[in-house]
Amino acid sequence: MRFSAVFAVAALAIVVASPVMAQVGYALYMQWDDTELPLELCKEHAEGALRSARFTDDLTRTENSVYARHGGGYSAGVRCVEPKKMVIYVISGPKGEVASRYLDDIVKGF
Repeated sequence: MRFSAVFAVAALAIVVASPVMAQVGYALYMQWDDTELPLELCKEHAEGALRSARFTDDLTRTENSVYARHGGGYSAGVRCVEPKKMVIYVISGPKGEVASRYLDDIVKGF
């Protein structure tokens, strides 16, 4: 009886931990800067910065943001917060070193 209880707890732990373990190592980076750009011009700069960094897959413009994907599982977004006079850059992907370089490219391209 004790063996089956221990086995059941171990099996449950594996099932619960599997999704968490699959996410370990996924990088998320964020940076923000001040900007005086009006909203539409900010979004134009955002789109240009994403394109320059080769983030062109599924390029999407929303009311305040521009998002796109890059091969290899990387996604990036640039959000323009006009009332606060700031721009927020976000990137995620499987390798932190690569995501960090992409973020630098996007920020420099803005």
